[in-house]
Amino acid sequence: MNTTNVTDATAISQSQLYFDWTDWISMSFTLLSFSLNAIVAALFTIYRRLRTPFTVYFLALTFGNAVYCFPVWADILCFHWADFCKDRVLCAVHVYDGWVISAVALHIHVLISVNRVWALYFPISYRRHHTVKTACWIILTVIVYVHLMCLPGVILDAVYNNMPSKLCRLDRSMLRAWVKVVMIVVYDLPVLLMIGCYVSILIGQHKRLRIVHSLGSSFPGRHSGFAVLTTLTTSVVFCWTPYNLLDTLDAYFTVSMPDEVRNATFVLYVLQSMMDPLLIVASVSDLRSTVFNLLRCKTIR
Repeated sequence: MNTTNVTDATAISQSQLYFDWTDWISMSFTLLSFSLNAIVAALFTIYRRLRTPFTVYFLALTFGNAVYCFPVWADILCFHWADFCKDRVLCAVHVYDGWVISAVALHIHVLISVNRVWALYFPISYRRHHTVKTACWIILTVIVYVHLMCLPGVILDAVYNNMPSKLCRLDRSMLRAWVKVVMIVVYDLPVLLMIGCYVSILIGQHKRLRIVHSLGSSFPGRHSGFAVLTTLTTSVVFCWTPYNLLDTLDAYFTVSMPDEVRNATFVLYVLQSMMDPLLIVASVSDLRSTVFNLLRCKTIR
């Protein structure tokens, strides 16, 4: 969704560019996030052996996270430097990036969860049908779905937005009904679906463990995909949920939260996109070894 720093801008002169602690933390996190996500996406792109039907989702996720860093920087600059937002085309692109790209990244998280459910409960179907091409088509379908849900509001806002140029963000008062639907369907339900998928996988893993023990065999251990799912689900729930919840409450009840609360949730929201590439590298052994070899200047085949 469209991120917005909530520092009181009325006290800041347009001729003086001033950043508070939240701005500096957000810009630092987004700079690091862009660098890490871009590096991981580049590694998946360059080294073909890293691209499997499962890791294709990581490539899409890190690429989306890298693109999403731009609206965070633009938000901060717009809020403190009015001249940055005077171009209506630039502002429309910024709103698009903030609402659509963030939703795409969230839905790719959901795809990773659904993928693990598929692999656990329907292993034969998964091995037979889930290829790199299939994963790409699934990702493309989700991207189209997110655009169908979000683009109408973004286009209407670009045409009819009458907000001051200093506030380069979507005019919620004009599109309140659309915002309510999008917040629930596009942002809140996917998080609940992720949690549901994770719980179902825990149940499935427990049943497998009982079956293996009843047969007197040793349990082979959890696949790295489960470790990735655990870390990504945890990061989304703890980092995205507070910010999404405040946005949903604001959409339905126009809730006014203290600046300190919203600033803290905003920093968590930005932090999550920085955590994704670190969690992926830590959980995927082939990618981790590739990174270590690059750091040691070893030749990678």
